[in-house]
Amino acid sequence: MADNQEFQEEMTAAEAEQAFGNVTDAQAIEQYTRYHQYEEATRKMAVAERRKLREKTEARRIQVAKLPLDVDPYDSRTWTSKYRHTCETILEYDQKINTLRRQMDGHFLESGGYRNLQSKLSATMGRGLARKNELIEKRPTEEETVLIKIELIDDDMGPIKSLQSSTLPETPNRRYSHPDLRNTRTRLGDTASGEARSGNPVPEARDGRSKRTSLSKVVRLKGREEQKSPYCIFDDCPGKRWELSIMAKFGRALAIIWLCVAQITNAIDVDFDSTDSIKHAAGQIAYTMMTYYKGNQSGQIPGLLPIVPEHYFWWECGAMMGSLISYWHYTGDTTYNDVVSQALQFQVGPYNDYMPPNESSSLGNDDQAFWGMAALAAAEYNFPDPLPTQPSWLSLAQAVFNEQIGRWETRTCGGGIRWQIYEITGYNLKNTISNGCLFNIASRLARYTGDQMYADWAVKVWDWMSAIQLFDDYWNVYDNADADKDNCSTIDPHQWTYNAATLLMGASTMYNYTNGSDIWRNRTSGLLGRISTAFFVDGVMQEICEESGVCDTDQKSFKAYLSRWMAAATQMAPFTYENVTSLLTSSAKAATAQCNGGSSGQDCGIRWYNNGTWDGTNGVGQQMSALEVTLGTLIQQVAAPVTNSTGGTSIGNPSAGFNISSIPPGAIVTPPKHKDKVGAWFLTALILVMMVATTVFMWSSAWESTSTPAPPIPPGDEKGMVAAAAAAVSGKLRKGKEREHVSEGNVKTEVSTGALQGINEVDEQTTLKEMAPQTET
Repeated sequence: MADNQEFQEEMTAAEAEQAFGNVTDAQAIEQYTRYHQYEEATRKMAVAERRKLREKTEARRIQVAKLPLDVDPYDSRTWTSKYRHTCETILEYDQKINTLRRQMDGHFLESGGYRNLQSKLSATMGRGLARKNELIEKRPTEEETVLIKIELIDDDMGPIKSLQSSTLPETPNRRYSHPDLRNTRTRLGDTASGEARSGNPVPEARDGRSKRTSLSKVVRLKGREEQKSPYCIFDDCPGKRWELSIMAKFGRALAIIWLCVAQITNAIDVDFDSTDSIKHAAGQIAYTMMTYYKGNQSGQIPGLLPIVPEHYFWWECGAMMGSLISYWHYTGDTTYNDVVSQALQFQVGPYNDYMPPNESSSLGNDDQAFWGMAALAAAEYNFPDPLPTQPSWLSLAQAVFNEQIGRWETRTCGGGIRWQIYEITGYNLKNTISNGCLFNIASRLARYTGDQMYADWAVKVWDWMSAIQLFDDYWNVYDNADADKDNCSTIDPHQWTYNAATLLMGASTMYNYTNGSDIWRNRTSGLLGRISTAFFVDGVMQEICEESGVCDTDQKSFKAYLSRWMAAATQMAPFTYENVTSLLTSSAKAATAQCNGGSSGQDCGIRWYNNGTWDGTNGVGQQMSALEVTLGTLIQQVAAPVTNSTGGTSIGNPSAGFNISSIPPGAIVTPPKHKDKVGAWFLTALILVMMVATTVFMWSSAWESTSTPAPPIPPGDEKGMVAAAAAAVSGKLRKGKEREHVSEGNVKTEVSTGALQGINEVDEQTTLKEMAPQTET
């Protein structure tokens, strides 16, 4: 690492010019290769160090667990702190590497004179079209056409020249003259064929490949394979032959120009010094975002996003409705208001608490909270009130709050709510976003209603999160802790934008509620300071998963909430305005610049730092993020959230939701434990055995005895008729309460039921003796 210290320091433009101004292709590739080798080696060292420290942490925790309770050991949390600090250092190192990489790329471009290549491209195309028209009229020779092309390239792409040592000399009329001009294709076309024609050897690059005249220096500086320059409108570019006719080339040039004009026409163009321009751009982004939503169409379900081709979970639609409320608040455009009201009311569930039964299989506290925060934003911005028969926006937020504090659990970790509501995957975690959203809602309800109870809960949640170090003294906000495995003693060190964002919104709101408390001012400042360094690179917002391209559907929307709550924090804590607006403006410029993808030419990607290049991704999260950061630049021009004493019209219900039972009655399903499963298997086996035995018993004749029908009884013989009936009944009911005993030729019937009470006057003994020979035992 000591041999590569030059890569750890930032370069000035002059130093970059001196270092890279005259670099050749081979030198550039070598330098980039060395830089990336250094980066990879350092990364491996850092990961190895983290693995070793994690092993030490675990070993120390095991040692502490074996000590007697009355011993005050060396605090094992120190190791955990060291591990977290190492992870933080690695994250910062990754961000620094990303910054340096972009600086290196930028310095190469700047030092080579590659600024404003997009405008140069347009200029070259325009001049190329004019030259083509001249060529059609004059019908020049092939040699003259090549000379004209060389002149165009030299005029507009002067800094991009051949790297061959034998560069063609330049004449006063800006045309190249050379003895081998008749073989110009040798230098501009296929190098191998040119070598064969001219007989001159072609210089070899360090990697053994033939060095050729190329307009692709920018691409090749990054160590990629040589490819056709994107700035060449002719077919006779490196690796190609001059084969097409003039008319074919002219048609191709027109097609390229048409595509560029179409892209420029559709791309979002915004002037951030103009309010109308920003609102117009926001409208374009919102429109593209709503093309993914089908809930307002016939036969569809309001409040749900599609699950194909990309699976959007239920919570993200609630977050999107929150963005549309922000869009209405910032722009005054009511286009989507009816859609928002329909979705927010349709998904309230049977108990008006945003717990619809259809979502119970994956319902988390954070999912419920995002819908609740959308309803709370509707109350704060005086969004049009729902019908009188429907729950109010404020009561919906209060229902979510009431139920979530009912899930506050002190049995593990000393407090906190779990990630999931039901005992499904993730139930073992107590994570930052669930508790952060509860903190967010509590602080905003305290401000809106003026009720100190909400503020007390906000303080309680904050103190608990601080105690288990879901955020540390350096304001790093981590992701989660495992409540069941180790009682929240191990913290997941990943840092996401929306975790920090929800705490920033809550802390700034508490600053506002407490009329400028120094405690909440320091907390707000600390969070904002860390956010500005952890999630902004060169002033552009960035999620930690973007560089590696592993962001999932949820994570692609996280920057939307950081943008939303950073902007809102400036109204709650005005001292944050200057820092926040600077970051949001630079990020908004980068975000809208790359919203030029897809078939519409207005799809936004997730990588805003690509200098206006769309990264090929699209979706609700990408559009929502670009929308929120664009709206955030208008924060100074919109009113602050209202309260019930400053114009708020939404009617509250402090007892909304289930205040005692945090989950609707009958909705709790506890998963079986091991002993429950064993017992269930035993009972199942027992039932099967009983069913088989019963079936055999019913079909077997081993316990049955057949009876010979009694002879007909003459008419009028009533005693005989009754006796026959008694014999028939006793023959059929030999099992059970009626049993027939046969001994020494006598047949005695015991009747324990009242079925034969009508034969008291009959001489039963005599009758049975007469019938005995007819009965088969």
